[in-house]
Order: sequence, then structure tokens, then C-alpha cells
Amino acid sequence: MGAVYLTEDKEFKAALESIRGKVSDLRIPFAQIRREFFKGNKAIFALKGPGKYADFKKTKGGEAYRLLKRRVLGSEYPLLRFSGALEDSLTNPTDSMAVDRVVDKLTLYVGTKIPYAHFHQTGTRVMAQRPVLLLGPEQVSPPGINRRRELWIKHILDYVGKVTKGEKI
Repeated sequence: MGAVYLTEDKEFKAALESIRGKVSDLRIPFAQIRREFFKGNKAIFALKGPGKYADFKKTKGGEAYRLLKRRVLGSEYPLLRFSGALEDSLTNPTDSMAVDRVVDKLTLYVGTKIPYAHFHQTGTRVMAQRPVLLLGPEQVSPPGINRRRELWIKHILDYVGKVTKGEKI
């Protein structure tokens, strides 16, 4: 528990299932998705304010945490950065806590192994939900991330269309 993966998204998973049997290798579109995933996540950590995430005032103990971040880091923003471990795991595919793996020709895992990422993703009794794995429909998505899922599914479907028609890739 704790890891957050792209394949946990039901719509993305359903799109992959819908093309099973039509092609035997999705590594080409997976490479593009992997690049876009890590590059696009930088937007979350470039926020100069709360963005669309719940700010400190809306969370229990939020003001104390805001003051701690300001004292230790000089700023309370971006909200999801403290040690930098979460940021590194979501923006650098070579980070030891990053998940960037093509398991086989039809299975892709991207995400983070940071144990506390799950709590950000879902929220807790005392911590507001601040998703770290943004795929598109989330209301907290910074511009550019809010259409990821449909773009990635399009990459896959376009590729499948070309392969099944015998086009060169």
C-alpha cells in the first residue's frame, strides 16, 4: 500500500483492455506516455500558491503545518513539496522511488512508490485530498494535465489503428 499507479485509473485500464488481442506490442505509445507523465507532473510542483488544491486553512492542523513549512523551507508552496522526495519520484523516472516500468509489451506501470502518496491521493480524516496522480478529470489539475487520460488513450488507439492497417510506425 502507498504506491500510486496510472493503471489504477479505471478508464485508462478499460481502454487497454478494449484493444487486447488487436496488437501484441504497445511499447511505442507507452514510451510517449511515460515521457509525458514525468514531464507533465512538474506542473504540480511549480505552483506558487495552492492552485486548485485545498489550502491549509481548510485542513485540521493546516495552519501549524503552513507555519512549519514557511519556517523550514521559506515558503508553504507548492503544497506537495517538503522533502522533495515525492516531487523527485513523480518528475524523474530514474529516481529510486519512481515507478516507470513496462512489465511486458501490453502492461505499463508509472507512478510513485512513496508510501504517503496514497494519503495525498485519497485524503485522510485530518488531511485534505491533494491528488498526486492526475489524469485529467480532477478538478485540481493544473492546465495541461487536465486532458492527459484522453490524450494517452488517443496515443494508444492511434497506434493500434496504424498497426492493424499495416501502416509503418
